[in-house]
Amino acid sequence: MRAPTLLSALRTGVVIAAALLALGCARLKTDHVLVGVPGSPHSGQVRIAMEGAPEPTIEEVAILQVAASGHKSDLPHLVEALTKEAQRLGCDAVVRVRLDKGATQATVSAVAGRILGPDITPPQPGQQYVPPQPVAPPAIAAPVGCSNDMDCKGDRVCEKGKCVASSGVDI
Repeated sequence: MRAPTLLSALRTGVVIAAALLALGCARLKTDHVLVGVPGSPHSGQVRIAMEGAPEPTIEEVAILQVAASGHKSDLPHLVEALTKEAQRLGCDAVVRVRLDKGATQATVSAVAGRILGPDITPPQPGQQYVPPQPVAPPAIAAPVGCSNDMDCKGDRVCEKGKCVASSGVDI
């Protein structure tokens, strides 16, 4: 009877070791390259925008990359890692998130930054996205009157900001 118990214990040990090994193989590595000035850590919500989706106008701070394998290579784990890295750099937005997923590994790359202007809200289901209209620069006022004789036509001359007929007397 001792042999089956020892064999059973060995099998259980092998199963436990295999499970621990499988869990231990799941990895998550986060990297960044600064392209701006990081801020103090941000503890609030981070806006996530996948590549091609409407995104807020941001001050770019860093290019982020997260590589994962095993059970951590799913989108929720990757987005959580992007969010934590963005918060650590003082950012409140991660935009242009691009996912490259294989069978057991995945990588996301994105740009982290701070929202500068009004946040762009995505359209409601059934509505089409309409980008915000650019703000026109202020109109430049046309100069009033003249500043010298060259501004006046023909033999007219500039006097006190107005083109007037020449008196014909040369001084």
